[in-house]
Amino acid sequence: MVRDNIGYANSNKDLQKVWECIAQSIENNMIKDKGTLLKGIGYFTVAKWMINENKVHPNTIRKPVFVIEEKLAKDFNLKRSRPYNSGIVNTRTLFKFFIDCP
Repeated sequence: MVRDNIGYANSNKDLQKVWECIAQSIENNMIKDKGTLLKGIGYFTVAKWMINENKVHPNTIRKPVFVIEEKLAKDFNLKRSRPYNSGIVNTRTLFKFFIDCP
């Protein structure tokens, strides 16, 4: 059992289920070209590049990107590269009521 700051006792199995649901929600958002903001942790987004080899059928390259929050990076002495933001991808803040997981 793991005890959190609020005082609830949760099993490791419960915590694993929560993180599986969060991961599934992030994946679903990224498939829809939407980013996900995890407050206090960072955000997941999709970087896009257009390669115009020919004007009829341009190719789009998509790459998943995670940007760690600046304060968290400082707390753990991590190097943080410049955040990616193309202005194309919408970001959703992940709250517990957004997570649809059995």
